[in-house]
Amino acid sequence: MSHSNLYDERAVVLAYIDAQRPPYPHEDFRRFRRARLQALENAFGIDISMKGVIAQQARSLWVLFSAAVDSYLGLRSPRDNFLEDSLINTALDRLGAAGLELRDAEAKLVVRLQECRAAHLDFLTRLFLLLWGPIERPLNSADLLAFNFDDSREPRLSDYYDEM
Repeated sequence: MSHSNLYDERAVVLAYIDAQRPPYPHEDFRRFRRARLQALENAFGIDISMKGVIAQQARSLWVLFSAAVDSYLGLRSPRDNFLEDSLINTALDRLGAAGLELRDAEAKLVVRLQECRAAHLDFLTRLFLLLWGPIERPLNSADLLAFNFDDSREPRLSDYYDEM
């Protein structure tokens, strides 16, 4: 295996988010994401759900966790779903100064979205700690193989261009 991911609280939060995402062009993405989350839940002995909340007194915070995941998934820039945007770039180039101003405004939007995503992940990781406690020993890719999950088999979008 040429890579090794480290799975800590933040990585588990990201795995949960990815498992909630709509599939890309193929069901393989959904299957991979759900299998990764299941392997992490099994490895850490947790269930990321309302009934799986370890801290019973904080169970009502599950609703906040779930809403924050939905909010995170809703963050996107106007070009996020574009595979190809050369026609838009050409049109902006033709606009001269107005096109440059629009590109600048779009760049600011992208930076703020990145900041917002980072803030969401911080918030969700803090909620994770309250709801499921800290992960005492983060796992790596090799550790997950013991739970029948090989993260090196993650589908690549480029392998599915013909199906899009």
